[in-house]
Amino acid sequence: MRTFLLLALLSGWMVMLTSCRGGASIESLKEYQNYVAQESNGYTKEYTVKGKKLKMTYLTPEYIAFNELKNSESRSSEDLDSLLAVNRQTRVFLLSISDAENSGKDIMYDGISSYSEYKERNLSMNFDFKEFISLHTSDSEESKYPVLASFVNTYGLGNEKQIYLVFSPDNLDGPLLHADELRVSYQDDIFHTGIHHFTFHKSQIDRPLEAGFLKKLFQS
Repeated sequence: MRTFLLLALLSGWMVMLTSCRGGASIESLKEYQNYVAQESNGYTKEYTVKGKKLKMTYLTPEYIAFNELKNSESRSSEDLDSLLAVNRQTRVFLLSISDAENSGKDIMYDGISSYSEYKERNLSMNFDFKEFISLHTSDSEESKYPVLASFVNTYGLGNEKQIYLVFSPDNLDGPLLHADELRVSYQDDIFHTGIHHFTFHKSQIDRPLEAGFLKKLFQS
């Protein structure tokens, strides 16, 4: 009985320690996605305006590494460590734009009346999106711009349009990786919903994650 009580107390202490450190244990990819989707956890910011839902999500180094390794026939813990080290030197966000009413319609056709207008919008989504995005930190007045803005073209098969945004620091000691606050701004000149600011806090997006779903890659 004494042993059981000791183990129970130790288990409770470990939970409290993890909580105090601000960490989280994520055992499955679905659990991770649900955790990140909750705005209170700080990884996702969302607005609904003019019939559009705009959602900005910070993609953690663990999640990026998982996606890079999951289809690899040969993977090792060294590969994982290397990917995590590289991913921690950037900031990656995913901007999702969809119909707020979830009607299933392709928002690429909203507000346009000709194929030439559709073609122009599609070109802007694919090649000009970096012009609409900027990032500011609490430690610097300088604007940062993405080194990559990659549009995921679903060819009309999905209602949600997604753009991956990658920011790279000028140096590893700079504000992009160390500032307490990051504000990603999107000037929507494509769907004309205005200017939107998505604010993220380092204390939330950089807190430790026990990514159990990553470990399972090496158990298969």
